[in-house]
Amino acid sequence: MVKKSRVFWIVLLILGIFLIPGCGKRKSTEPEPSHTWTILGYFNGNNEQDKKAVNGDTLSYVIQDALEMEQVGSTQNVRIIV
Repeated sequence: MVKKSRVFWIVLLILGIFLIPGCGKRKSTEPEPSHTWTILGYFNGNNEQDKKAVNGDTLSYVIQDALEMEQVGSTQNVRIIV
């Protein structure tokens, strides 16, 4: 029984030696863009004010804000995600 346990641990060690080096991060050939700022816009338009805006044939506040952020757009230093 002790011999089987020893064989098990030796096999496990050998597998670990071959599998662990493959877990490294691969280097990308393309440089990642470096943005100074990332602005994330999360909007929840499911409220009474939003319903009144939609029923009154005007754009909801959520859509207005998203369109404003789209007009500004992203730059080299600022990334905007809506």
